Amino acid sequence: MGRVVSLTSLKNSRGKIMNNFNFSIIEGNLVKDPTMTDNVLSFMLGSTTETKKENQVVTTVNSFEIRCEDRLAEVCEKYLKTGSKVLVSGKLELDNGSLYIMAKEINFLSPKP
Repeated sequence: MGRVVSLTSLKNSRGKIMNNFNFSIIEGNLVKDPTMTDNVLSFMLGSTTETKKENQVVTTVNSFEIRCEDRLAEVCEKYLKTGSKVLVSGKLELDNGSLYIMAKEINFLSPKP
């Protein structure tokens, strides 16, 4: 099961809420193999959330577009494939109406083949 961490009300050292904080952490599995376009690697990450409603567990599946570049893109292209489990940290970005996460760090959680 994947996990999504939301940091919504962080405070700075003076106790004031930080309004311009942009950081995402998502754990999940690749939905399909990554693709490289113009030195930017992109892939879809599926993450599930389970909630309990009226004594029943409801599972919700969310998909997130992840992008990375430079050396991180090269390493991910070499080692990631459909089904790989990863932990991604980065920031939300918007490109032509498309919301995605630009990864700054990706931890491989799947065992080595």
